[in-house]
Amino acid sequence: MNTRRATIVLSLIFNLSLWAQFDFPPAPVSAAPEVKAELLAASRAIAPGKVLTVAVRLKMATGWHVYGQHPSAAGSAPQITWTLPPGFTAGAIRWPPVSRFETPLGPNLPPLVSYGYENEVLLIQEIETPTKLGTGQTVTLNAKITWVA
Repeated sequence: MNTRRATIVLSLIFNLSLWAQFDFPPAPVSAAPEVKAELLAASRAIAPGKVLTVAVRLKMATGWHVYGQHPSAAGSAPQITWTLPPGFTAGAIRWPPVSRFETPLGPNLPPLVSYGYENEVLLIQEIETPTKLGTGQTVTLNAKITWVA
């Protein structure tokens, strides 16, 4: 069984004008060839006191998977650690349904069972913005993402 641990840091950058226009096109970052990560925002604007929906997209190469919130016998769940400006808060990850994976261990042994995602997964979170945001400034949302594949 091959496993890889990877950690990357991705950023979303917003310039705050009347409604804070989205100023940073998300781009994939390869932490390892087995998994590519991308940070996405559902909106191209930040509104004071509103929720911004963001997602980490993990795209796995054929034959690879990442683990879910409760991986069971092997692996560990992806971790998203946000570094946010004052007044911004990140909610919990919305975990999609997982698939079951069985890894053979050898003759006369039961398989190793784990749960996770193959192909692609979106890990969605909501970020609450402060009610007072100034115009003409830049806001950077940084996410450190760690996973096992």
